[in-house]
Amino acid sequence: MKHQNVRLSARLKKYLLWPLISQFLLLVFTWIVYLLDEEVGLVFLVFSLLHAFIFLLIGLRMRKTIQQEIMHLSFSTSALQQEHLYYFNVPHAVLDMDGGIQWFDEKFGELIPDQNLKGKNIMKYLVDIKPENFPEDHLPFKEEIRFNDRFYEVVMQRHPLDNSNGLFENPDQTYYYSLYLYDINEMVELKKLSAAQECVFGYIYIDNYDEVVQSIEQVRQPLLMAIVDRNLQRFVTELKGILKKFEKDKYILILRREQLEVLMEKKFSILDEIRETNIGNELPVTISIGMGIHTGDFSVGLENAKTAIELALGRGGDQAVIKEGDKTLFFGGKTKGVENTSRVKARMKAYALKEIFAEADNIVIMGHHNPDMDSLGAAVGMYVCAREMKKEAHIIVNNVSTSIKGLYNRLLESEIYRDHVLVNNSKAKSLIRENTVVVVVDVNRPSYTECPDILPLASKVVVFDHHRTSVEQVENPVLRYVEPYASSTCEMVSEILRYISEKLKLNAVEADAMLAGITVDTKNFTVKAGVKTFEAAAFLKRNGADITRVRELFRNDMESYKARAIAVKDTMIYREGMAISTCPSNIPNPVLVAAQAADELLNIASIRASFVLTQVEDTIYVSARSFDTVNVQVIAEKMSGGGHLNMAGAQLTGMNMDSAIALVKQKIDEYLQEGENNDESNSTR
Repeated sequence: MKHQNVRLSARLKKYLLWPLISQFLLLVFTWIVYLLDEEVGLVFLVFSLLHAFIFLLIGLRMRKTIQQEIMHLSFSTSALQQEHLYYFNVPHAVLDMDGGIQWFDEKFGELIPDQNLKGKNIMKYLVDIKPENFPEDHLPFKEEIRFNDRFYEVVMQRHPLDNSNGLFENPDQTYYYSLYLYDINEMVELKKLSAAQECVFGYIYIDNYDEVVQSIEQVRQPLLMAIVDRNLQRFVTELKGILKKFEKDKYILILRREQLEVLMEKKFSILDEIRETNIGNELPVTISIGMGIHTGDFSVGLENAKTAIELALGRGGDQAVIKEGDKTLFFGGKTKGVENTSRVKARMKAYALKEIFAEADNIVIMGHHNPDMDSLGAAVGMYVCAREMKKEAHIIVNNVSTSIKGLYNRLLESEIYRDHVLVNNSKAKSLIRENTVVVVVDVNRPSYTECPDILPLASKVVVFDHHRTSVEQVENPVLRYVEPYASSTCEMVSEILRYISEKLKLNAVEADAMLAGITVDTKNFTVKAGVKTFEAAAFLKRNGADITRVRELFRNDMESYKARAIAVKDTMIYREGMAISTCPSNIPNPVLVAAQAADELLNIASIRASFVLTQVEDTIYVSARSFDTVNVQVIAEKMSGGGHLNMAGAQLTGMNMDSAIALVKQKIDEYLQEGENNDESNSTR
């Protein structure tokens, strides 16, 4: 650039104009003096002209020197800025609109040692940066990335472009990006260390303390519990934690988070160690573990631990549950729930139910969507409780499927149920009063109930169910009675009825309804039928239940029977005895037939688990059945379903049948990969 072409800045020009202004003012003053006195005015005029001549001469002589000094200062400052940017301690670069590197400093070049770095796309080296990460406005984009085994915070900002310096070769460039990489590796490591030292609270419960103690000689009972205590204490000591026993079968546990991570890696092997404890006891000792995590608030962490242990117990015990915020992890759940032969719990639940009903204005009872015999039979049993206490009660039934049509029609033939007892959703909402009690039977997921909308409206909610609980539960019920070991909800309600009133009497259709519920869930008393199951059946038999009338409720029409045969015939055997089939949907109740087909497949040798799919409108229903060697509940939960160890199901939406079958295969593969009957590790938000 030539010196004569250098232009002075506007501010400098204004500064140099001041001598001209002063010369002008001097001439004006000379003119005024001349008007007052001509001789003095002429003297001032001579001095003014002399001043102008000297200023002009100095200006012409010094102009070149001033320009040189200004240019020297400008170039010195520019060089200083460039040197400062190039040797800046933070790696940074200038990118074009496509992410191409146009300029970078020394630190950036050291971080990415490529001699031909200029022009290369930044995403080639920093693979964690995606095209969608590039900011579309002036707001900066920030994200942590990992590069060369270190952590960096990427800060990228968009700037409008003035390409007068020719930095960018593309004339279409209208903006560019500045990119900075801040080394935060030390901060990330400190965060990890802080999180690893965080306190985690938990509870450990012995699931079947009373049953195990009763199954062993009295002299060995203290020894057995001492062995369990010792194993638990050794387990916690190895983790450098604290274990405190506060009841005969309950412990509180405090660990560091890093030790909890070790437990998770080992899949809570302590569950297996305790289960293998045997000194002659007929029943294995099983424990449940509930761990709660909440950063910075111990009270919330302890509350999460309480929720986790309740969830573990509600799922049948013999498992560990970890709860942190909305995320819940499950481990274990290998064994079936052991039947509790004690009647103390049922008696206490019955007394609590009587008190709740006594204070209620009215009672609304509902089961799950698309009710079955167990759902409707249990609802009838709850209605009997309300009627015995002379309370107004109603049962919600919306869709009368083939599976309950016979029982539903028989109820309508009864004078008691003929008028206003069986209602739909719209009628049920109008029944909600200030002190209405809603009773939920045979389901504990709000979204699966007949009418989820009335749950927030009710002042009190009661839950009776025999399914293993999931993360989604009815919130804050005044009474929750969930027993996964029970064969059916009708069995549980039958036991409750015996403590409601000594003079309680069921009519024939009510006794048949509850016996039908037990029969369908136990597969004619062949699955999960325990001592209490037969006691409940005997109670119902004494109250007028007739097995012949109950069997008539299960008779299928010819189309359903043929559809079930087709489902069995078209079965494919997937890995290691997993049977998968589809059931025709052009029949009155394809979901029920699919479940029957899944049961039928288990009668075939070498089949260990069966999955039968059928489609109703936009939903594909999956019925899963198994022997005890396969936990179909774990597989169903992977598809957002649930159920029991050997009887479960799921509902799939937004896919066709081929996609649904592929999903079932994928979840079976995941289950087998984790290990047969292995620890379950699922999360839900």
